[in-house]
Amino acid sequence: MLCRGVNILLLDQYGELGGAQLCLLDLLPAILARRWRPLVAAPEDGPLLSRCRAMGAAAEPIRIRTRPAVRFALDSMALIRRLRALIERERVDVLYINGPRLVPAGVRAARNRCPVVFHCHSVFPRGTALVGRMLRSAGATVIASSEFVARPLAPYVSTQVIHNGVADHARARQPSAAPRIGVLGRISPEKGQAVFVEAVRLVQPQRLECRFVICGAPLFSDPSYAGEVRRAAAGLPIDFLEWQDDASVVLASLDLLVVPSTGEESTTRAIPEAFSAGVPVIASRTGGIPEIVDDGRTGVLVTPGSARELAQAITGMMESPRKRKEIAPAARREYEQRFRLDPWRVQVLDVLEAAAPEAGRRRPPGLPPPPSPAGSQTA
Repeated sequence: MLCRGVNILLLDQYGELGGAQLCLLDLLPAILARRWRPLVAAPEDGPLLSRCRAMGAAAEPIRIRTRPAVRFALDSMALIRRLRALIERERVDVLYINGPRLVPAGVRAARNRCPVVFHCHSVFPRGTALVGRMLRSAGATVIASSEFVARPLAPYVSTQVIHNGVADHARARQPSAAPRIGVLGRISPEKGQAVFVEAVRLVQPQRLECRFVICGAPLFSDPSYAGEVRRAAAGLPIDFLEWQDDASVVLASLDLLVVPSTGEESTTRAIPEAFSAGVPVIASRTGGIPEIVDDGRTGVLVTPGSARELAQAITGMMESPRKRKEIAPAARREYEQRFRLDPWRVQVLDVLEAAAPEAGRRRPPGLPPPPSPAGSQTA
């Protein structure tokens, strides 16, 4: 006799599409394939909920303002009431929280009603102690996307590290008149686009005969930074591309991906996406990035914030076709072994299933493998 499917509430702190939200979208087909009943909730009815509905999942805005922080704090009691009503109405078996801002309210709403799983995608120094204590009080299950983001939570809870899987972005190269070197993802100071622009200025692009690309949008941050980056790039051979839903389209046009992060990244989806596409990577040695890039074998690591070192690395990579040809297949093998999407889905869903009540644990047999969604823009 088959047990009933799990009623799972997936709670996200933003309605726009950043890296954590793309992970949720990657997970959703596997949830549906297990014949669970997902409800996705987010503060506003934006792109995230629209994409969830298009996949066949229920999605509901909770109408709460997460920015600015003061407004969010004032609205927290209303949020708890709304989440509690959702949990009771939907008879939720497990609450999956996909961002730290909603942990305190989610834990309070779920108390004595359902278990909590928190998926941690980044560090959040200002709220670590509060979130850690709340998770411990709830006996929550915690998934971390890297050892780096797991470490601050270690005094409070144990975590299971599952590095993000991504869709396979391998596709035919799009020939261009000159080699193209690009940055892909959210435009924000900690992502280092300004450092990239300064490195381009130092590279002497006429000698390399390259074009440079910055692709993305200023999500979750002050849009004035994007304007500063554009002004700094004036007169340089840098093309600005709008946000792309399919990262493989951009990766197919690149000869080199640069991840010039100045902040402490978890790992960033851009790197395994480039690995899958066979595009060599130069990235900052920060946060969890060294966990997934083996310097000199699957990519090149540079000092965060050093435009000069980044320029030297770009020049060295572009002047050595042999080096690029050695790194690209090694990175592709790393993707095959560590970052494929379907194994990641299985690992995360197994954690969720183990956290759910006994009635929802058994998986119906004979289900087809979950479909792989189209590639998505990296945050």
